[in-house]
Amino acid sequence: MKDKDRALAREVHVFTHDLQSVKLCPMLQASALYYKTKLCVHNFIMYNLATKDVNCYWFDEYNAGLVASVPASCVINCLKKSLGGNPMPIILFSDGCTAQNRSVVLANTFLDLAMEYEVVITQKSSKMVILK
Repeated sequence: MKDKDRALAREVHVFTHDLQSVKLCPMLQASALYYKTKLCVHNFIMYNLATKDVNCYWFDEYNAGLVASVPASCVINCLKKSLGGNPMPIILFSDGCTAQNRSVVLANTFLDLAMEYEVVITQKSSKMVILK
């Protein structure tokens, strides 16, 4: 049985997540040097395959920085909302971006969540995630 089918049967929670392309703020028609001095804004997306719920986390580099704990906090926030009254195994699909998806910070965060809710968390990475 595929992971998506298991999610639809409510046997597991299945999520995809990705850090989308950087948005520059403010958006103006100007030289590349101008853009390098402006604020970079990031969009982290979590998608629940069973419920089709989407969580978007917008953050800027000035306030949040761009460290491993930022995407980890987004993932954990979303998972805690989903696990609230229904702790089931979790499967996470992501791209193969080492910095955000394979960090020690994220692994330790998953371990803490797995122990708190007594669930198994499986992370699956690939170069490209295609949902059908």
